Amino acid sequence: MNAASPDTLTEALKAIQANPENPQAVIADFEDRAERLASQAVALRQIANGMRSLLGEPARQMPEGNPGTESPTAGPTANGIRPEGMEAVRRIMNDGGVWTARQLLDEMRKRGWESKESKNPIRPTEAAINRLWKVKKEIERVGRGQYRYIGPGAPAPSPPAEFALLPGASEL
Repeated sequence: MNAASPDTLTEALKAIQANPENPQAVIADFEDRAERLASQAVALRQIANGMRSLLGEPARQMPEGNPGTESPTAGPTANGIRPEGMEAVRRIMNDGGVWTARQLLDEMRKRGWESKESKNPIRPTEAAINRLWKVKKEIERVGRGQYRYIGPGAPAPSPPAEFALLPGASEL
């Protein structure tokens, strides 16, 4: 089914009507779906190029800015697709610690996961943070512009430094 088909538009309207108090959650779900479809499209292009190679034909140039088109050291997932958007932020933050949007963007650049489609790459990073914070509730704000991952698989928080002063604190 074409992503812009009347069926998809009807589905979107029904989803918003079913959840009128939180349309942002519906929008985030559609954005997640778009990210998954984009990743699947890249995987299909890679398979087609592999098939061309087996037939002795030259591979076609993949569109620039798509996930999975970076170098092999760019940190792809097990299926060869590099994460982007919320998934990239989630994976980085799941390592623990407190992160700002700038730190996340720097880490994405280091891993080769930066969005190449945006003129201002901090914007998609901020959008992913906002969706994970306000809609998905997978991260918490711990200070101005500072966030910590609290979703599934999050590292257990360490006790506050003040606990070290209590008797028996070494057992915590």
